[in-house]
Amino acid sequence: MKQFFSTDSCAIAVRKPLFIHRFSTLLAAFTLAIMPVLAQDKPAKKVDAAVKFIPADAQMVLSINIGQLLRKSGHETFLDLPGMKEAHNELKLENEMAAKFLEKPELLGIDLDQPIHLFGSFKAPDEDDEFGEPTGWGGIVATPLSAKKFEKGLRNLAKVGGDEGEQMAAMLLDTMKKEGAFNVLAGEGIPAAMGFNDDVIAIVGGTPDVVENAATTLMKTLKANKTLSAAEPTFRSYLDGDIDMGGWLNLTELMKLATSDPEVPKDQIDQLTKILGNMRMAGALHFDPGAVSFDAFVSSDAEYMKNIKPAPKKELVDLIPQKTLGSLAYSFDMEGSRKWMKEEYLPALKKMEGGEALAVAEIAIMGVLGLNFNDLMDIPKGEFMFTFIDMEKRVDPDFGFEEPRPKLLFGMTVANQKNLKTIIDKVTEEGLIEGMGEVGFGLVTVNDRFFIGNNELLDAAKLGRLPNAVKGPRRNVLTDNEVSMVIDFQQILRLAQDFDAPDEAVDVLRLFDQLQALGNMKKDLYKYQVKLLFRDKKVNGLKQLINLAEKVAEQEIGLPEPDDAPAVRIER
Repeated sequence: MKQFFSTDSCAIAVRKPLFIHRFSTLLAAFTLAIMPVLAQDKPAKKVDAAVKFIPADAQMVLSINIGQLLRKSGHETFLDLPGMKEAHNELKLENEMAAKFLEKPELLGIDLDQPIHLFGSFKAPDEDDEFGEPTGWGGIVATPLSAKKFEKGLRNLAKVGGDEGEQMAAMLLDTMKKEGAFNVLAGEGIPAAMGFNDDVIAIVGGTPDVVENAATTLMKTLKANKTLSAAEPTFRSYLDGDIDMGGWLNLTELMKLATSDPEVPKDQIDQLTKILGNMRMAGALHFDPGAVSFDAFVSSDAEYMKNIKPAPKKELVDLIPQKTLGSLAYSFDMEGSRKWMKEEYLPALKKMEGGEALAVAEIAIMGVLGLNFNDLMDIPKGEFMFTFIDMEKRVDPDFGFEEPRPKLLFGMTVANQKNLKTIIDKVTEEGLIEGMGEVGFGLVTVNDRFFIGNNELLDAAKLGRLPNAVKGPRRNVLTDNEVSMVIDFQQILRLAQDFDAPDEAVDVLRLFDQLQALGNMKKDLYKYQVKLLFRDKKVNGLKQLINLAEKVAEQEIGLPEPDDAPAVRIER
């Protein structure tokens, strides 16, 4: 198995949650209050104590680190953001206490240098309930500065509502009970409850049929023996990167919610979830000095995942030059994937509702290429490469004007030459090969390799290597990851200048260095990463994006007013 990620790389759906109705006024006020607040000045803690209270049966989680995002944007306080000082002065005239929260977020008693996690779990209606809707429960976990400071923060928050709000909050806080190590707030008839201590602030709530007693549900959550962070590999990986914002979901469980739609047959959902296994997904967004990256994790306990072998070694990288606009190198276990696709996945799709469309598509492809899906899957051996080297100015021999012509090469290893020849013969009959030749492109088969590209590159493909083949760190990016794609903005900048692109576009391109997309498998966990690298390696990527957005917003594109538009003379 290849290493999970190269150190030389410098790299780095589901229906919308039905947020639980009839939440208490306290929960709504608390949630709205914490989102726009500024960060604390102290360094972020390494340990997120609140995350261990997310229950193991959660189906989805959303996380955000407000303080960390604010600092990375280049602003130490919320008031430093553009236009906020003016808004703060106006807010002072309307609600002095609300204005204080913007100025001093510590008044809330929440540690905004730690992530705030929202979680939920949902359930499809009973099969015999024709008009039923999904039900569920969920909540929020966050980290307090301390239990004492958070309790004071609740009283401060109540002051936003004036004397009446302060009195109501005082009455509610007077009902607070001590349950073990936690302070608990729960109102009779309110399907939500809050508990907190020095380590965590937790709020839970849900539909009445799921949360019959909010306080009981809260304590069950706070005292749970199993937590998501300890039980789920994609969620643990999601947390490892000190996330700025992101989310996790159990895709298989959320797919089951589709059974509440009478137009979606339950047996088909059951069959699809059985094929895909217990599939979980997570995504985390990171803003770092000189970079913005998105990490995605996918995991499944399906049988086919256990049978996939390590990807074969890449050999076609020798046909990728050192300098290209963009290149892709992809290697995977085609044998294991092909077996699963043929024996399980495609047959199941054809049996499902809408499978007729797949059958029609297969017939259409047979008419064009002469092969069905199974025959097509027999062709690849497991390695692919693509390189887009340049865009050349070419003079049209018939008309004499310049036109751009791409310089590129696609290659793949071949397991079934007979089926490949069937396709080549078919497209040759249709005149496609002749048309490619007229514009300087062709194809060639060399042993177990097949290539399409410019004729001069095909000559190199026959030799198996370019004299200026990629090397060093750039090569490591392409070879040390199963999936690897690199787009070079320096080469794109050069091309834009060659083709007289607008100055505004050139200025934007100057900001960026590379775009990388990488993917690897480790046991039953797939990790994919997309990373945007800036030329300036010191300034945080979030700040650079904000600066770019402000610069674009300031640019005014002048369009002529109707009265200023030039008159058009019509010849009669």
